[in-house]
Amino acid sequence: MRVLAALLLPLAVFHADAVARQSDEGRVVAKLVSVEPGQAGCGVMLVGTTATYLVVEGPAALNGKRINVVVPCIEMPRATFGAKAGDLEAFVVGQTHHLIIGKQADRRLDTPEKWPEGPRWFHLKAASLKPLPFQAS
Repeated sequence: MRVLAALLLPLAVFHADAVARQSDEGRVVAKLVSVEPGQAGCGVMLVGTTATYLVVEGPAALNGKRINVVVPCIEMPRATFGAKAGDLEAFVVGQTHHLIIGKQADRRLDTPEKWPEGPRWFHLKAASLKPLPFQAS
């Protein structure tokens, strides 16, 4: 019996880790309120920029609230980052976007090592003007 438990434990840990990663993501529909200027060096380095959104549809705790979203290389189209990054071409203040956001930073980001944390800080996983038909991770 101990041998069976020893064999199954790694599978249980892997499954719990996968569930935790999946639950890190959430979907919101939000209006872009403001955006910091893009950082110099994007394209050579992967740099994050903060965009502020007003959530119009999403989890009850966020509806009607402003959130800060760290966007990798904000001046680059999302498709540059892969098929599951969405199809948003540009971040235009006043537009409403469909977003997949999460608490984990993109590991490819070059700076900074420590991002602001808190209940209203998120990292962009995907963005589009229309509903996203997939999960980002």
